[in-house]
Amino acid sequence: GIKGDTSYRIDFCFVLYSPAPRNVSHINAPMGFIVSSVSLDGMAKATDSRDYVQLEEDGNYEILFEDPEGTIRWQMDIERDTAAPALYFSPDIKSGRVSEYVDFTASDRDADIRILWNGQQVEAYSPRLAMDGHYQITITDQAGNSRQYEFTLRKGFDIRGGYLIIIPVLLLAAAGGIVLYWRRNMRVL
Repeated sequence: GIKGDTSYRIDFCFVLYSPAPRNVSHINAPMGFIVSSVSLDGMAKATDSRDYVQLEEDGNYEILFEDPEGTIRWQMDIERDTAAPALYFSPDIKSGRVSEYVDFTASDRDADIRILWNGQQVEAYSPRLAMDGHYQITITDQAGNSRQYEFTLRKGFDIRGGYLIIIPVLLLAAAGGIVLYWRRNMRVL
């Protein structure tokens, strides 16, 4: 106290959750409060304890806390999201090796996509991957759920494209034309 030589230190900690979706499954009642009621998407749910709430399903929760006398109340709204976002690829990358351009689409437009190409972080300016190499792609949503994909892209040369046939034919035709021109315009010295 003030007149004595004894002092006390009290630490008080608490967590405030933002309304953004979260990957959370256990919420303790604040100190001095008990869980009064819990509802999931507007439907009342039974609670196992008055000291905490165990969130088992995804959805919007409304949790009402009150002091033991019932005079002070505090309501907490939180969205539980444990489903990881996904990327959809064309062509399929499940084999781990692809030999053509890879197009991808995210299931969540607000998700963060991180692309590692041969171990270096790169930016994708379009939803198409065209460079040969090893890719590790991680998609993470606002709740912190993430999923990772890994594959190798090796396109190589495409003989069916026609360039490897057309270019030599044009070169041979040009060489033949030059030989004919020299033969017709030959001069004896």
